[in-house]
Amino acid sequence: MSQVSDTKFRDSQGNYVTRQPVVILVTDGQPQQFQADNWWEPDGYQRGNVKGRPASALSTVLTGAYWKKQIQKNFQIAPKIYTIGADIGDPEGLYYQAVLNPGTGFKKNDTINGITILDSPTYNDAAGYAYNAWEIYKEGLNVSLPDQGGNMRMFNHPATDDVTEADLNYVDNYYHTTTENLNDIFTEIMGEVQSDAFYATEESTGGKQSAVVYRDPIGEYMEVKDIKGVLWGGTLYDATKNNEDGTYSLTLAAGETTPKNPITGADIDISQMTVKVEQEIKNGKTTETLVVEIPNSCLPLRHDEITVENGQMTDYISSRFETMPLRVLYTVGIQNGVKIDEKEGGALDLSKIDATYKAKNITADGNIRFYSNRYERQLNPTGDDRFDDGAIGDTTVQFTPNSNNRYYFFQKNRQIYSNEECTVPVTADQVTDNSLPEGNYYLKIDYYVDDDKDHGYTGDHTGYTETVVERTADQLTGAVEAIDGNVYTKIGAARIGRLDYFSRNKEQNATETATYSFVPWMENNQMTAFLGNNGRLNMPNPYSFTISKEVAGNNAEQIDLDKEFQFTVKITDEGDMPLTGGYAYIGGSIMDGVTGPENDVLTLNDNGEGTITLKHGQQVTITGLPLGAKYTVTEEDYSGDGYVTTKTGDIGTIGKDATSTAAFTNTKDVTPIEPDPDDSSLTAKKE
Repeated sequence: MSQVSDTKFRDSQGNYVTRQPVVILVTDGQPQQFQADNWWEPDGYQRGNVKGRPASALSTVLTGAYWKKQIQKNFQIAPKIYTIGADIGDPEGLYYQAVLNPGTGFKKNDTINGITILDSPTYNDAAGYAYNAWEIYKEGLNVSLPDQGGNMRMFNHPATDDVTEADLNYVDNYYHTTTENLNDIFTEIMGEVQSDAFYATEESTGGKQSAVVYRDPIGEYMEVKDIKGVLWGGTLYDATKNNEDGTYSLTLAAGETTPKNPITGADIDISQMTVKVEQEIKNGKTTETLVVEIPNSCLPLRHDEITVENGQMTDYISSRFETMPLRVLYTVGIQNGVKIDEKEGGALDLSKIDATYKAKNITADGNIRFYSNRYERQLNPTGDDRFDDGAIGDTTVQFTPNSNNRYYFFQKNRQIYSNEECTVPVTADQVTDNSLPEGNYYLKIDYYVDDDKDHGYTGDHTGYTETVVERTADQLTGAVEAIDGNVYTKIGAARIGRLDYFSRNKEQNATETATYSFVPWMENNQMTAFLGNNGRLNMPNPYSFTISKEVAGNNAEQIDLDKEFQFTVKITDEGDMPLTGGYAYIGGSIMDGVTGPENDVLTLNDNGEGTITLKHGQQVTITGLPLGAKYTVTEEDYSGDGYVTTKTGDIGTIGKDATSTAAFTNTKDVTPIEPDPDDSSLTAKKE
């Protein structure tokens, strides 16, 4: 299979379609150890008896992993490899698990050290020696093991496509059976090969054995209050928290009936889903992330069944209008730990909110914003400048599309043209590194339509149809190849060009967060969808006082209006103990035409003192103060500059309902010289 040439065939529309390679290995005896200078190029075989058992085991695992990669290179899609152990009993079973099911069976044996082989190792010990040899080999070192006759066989490294840890589990599925049941196993394998086409995703997302992983970083000072459950196709599963480990168990709610997979008919085992709340404590602050991991068997599937005769659709059945999305029902609220009484509905303790956060999230009317989902405003790994400046959210859904999923990957070599009429083929001499020169290109895609008039179809066509799509060279980068002198889309290449159509800009953005509700992005064949629908909660920030500044007088000029005046603010609690740390303030103005200072933080030292600078017409409101706090505001002495200062409210106490303002006015006047009405003379004297 690594060298066959007929890896593709043409369909009825003339497009190339790649065959799916399938390898089935059946054994009822010991694995054979080949003889070769290079283990990946065998030139002879011998039974791996007794002392040669470890070498036979390692040979089998390495060979399976290596040649799987070669087949994939030839076909451009991963082969399906199934192994069958027929009539294998104990103690050989442990040994054969290692070579035929390395994902679980090829592992460390704590009773076996090194690779010095005993004369007659047991099967179990032989598997342990083979694994120890692998641990040396994977570090890039050569390793030697004895064959049946005790001759040392070198396991060296190929120049390319060496086997790595990620390649080791070359088997898609292992079957342990008897000769009498082989037919049943073959039937099961064929069913599995066919059912793989039904799954849109691979179960390998983010290093997890899950098809889809949903991650919702909860906003600062917010927490998951409750997870009610999961809705699957309208069926409710209750969620129950498992002690304090953050995970939840899912059980069918009372009165509900277990739903079935619409394709296989099997019961949906929702317990295979993982729902958990992860916590991280950093610098004394707790943040949470809701994580939902969904295996293929729990994904809602849309089932389209098309009957085609002689290239024409004769029947079409679809569940696209009945299939409902999977929903996780959960609520988010203010953390109890930042409330005064730590109870639901308790008042917010603003002293527990970081001053920088308050300054960043305070509104013009003094409220503080809290978000159901984290929103950093800087996340944009896509490289697309449309999504800069906080355009996308932090909540994500990640999955790895199945390589056979035509929604994400080209499944056919579709010919590419340089004109929209698709009459001028792009020639092979224009391809460099699977890419084309800058410009626009065109290709035909085919699909089937129904005469359904209730869901947006016009009803004027039923069956197979074609349309022409336009793609830029950037959208086709790495996705083209030369075949027979012309250029085609490359089978297995990601259809990146389609992603541009699916970004969703919000029509309204009441929460003033991400401007896009949905942004898909694919990297290394893994899809990430950024979700930007954030909830926002405005909490009152009631205890505050204001400092204002005004310049007056008939001698006040523009330089006086632009002058900065510095104030020292001292704040203590009701017991006269200094308040320290940061307190957010809101900048504003007391008259039209004046721009207030930026929102910022007043930092109080160990004596409870801090400084603020204001210009004419400006004010600041210092927020987040405890009830009963006492303040004193002192302006620097500017009498030497010709100002006379008047003030009100410069000393005060924060009351529950009172509004406190420390108002300062600096007046700069010129006293006119008024002549004596009885003396009209003017005397000048020079000394």
